[in-house]
Amino acid sequence: MVERFGVLGSQALILGIIYVIGLCARKAHGEWIIPKELSAPNNQAALIAWLKARPVRSVLFAMPWTLCFGPATEELLFRAPLIACFGHMTSMAWTVLVTTSIAFGLFHTFDEFVPLTLACASDSGDSAPARGQIVAMRIFRGVATTGLAILAGYYGITRQSLFMSFGIHAAWNAAIPIVQIIVLPFVVISVIVTVRLITYPFHALGEWRFRRRMRRYSRAAARWFVH
Repeated sequence: MVERFGVLGSQALILGIIYVIGLCARKAHGEWIIPKELSAPNNQAALIAWLKARPVRSVLFAMPWTLCFGPATEELLFRAPLIACFGHMTSMAWTVLVTTSIAFGLFHTFDEFVPLTLACASDSGDSAPARGQIVAMRIFRGVATTGLAILAGYYGITRQSLFMSFGIHAAWNAAIPIVQIIVLPFVVISVIVTVRLITYPFHALGEWRFRRRMRRYSRAAARWFVH
């Protein structure tokens, strides 16, 4: 038990150091990569235009957070407590893992990453992505990050390694842009088809009621002219 917590503690310490380095880098990134005035929330359109014009700096801005600092922070917050509390998978461990994974997915579903990413990836000059694109990507991001949390948590607990969950998280973040390019169009189509299927009965019912009402009015008008 002491050895187990000693290993987890040393791993958490290393990820904590990465997290602190990330905080320091985030504090100073305005001077290193992005002009400080563009970091304000109300300058999103200007920031998007600036990043599009400088793809190398965009990579320098995104890669450390995607592959290192972000996974370190989130594994410390979400997976480290699970690995510390459960030495192996039990029914209680599965319940807690799935619950926290859903919370993890919801946390990533409604952040500001989605519209900013879509706007930066757009070939047009529009900095406001279509609502359908945002909804589809939010659904995809929520499902994907929930799956990531279950995968990282499962192997983290079974291997009793925070480094394992961190490595899975970093590899997932590296692979997901490619998967997203392939899967996202199908997600968009699925959302559109689902919405159409859900709303079709209501439209059909409204159209039927409208036609019935018009036939009633026509018969009433015909009787009025006859009399």
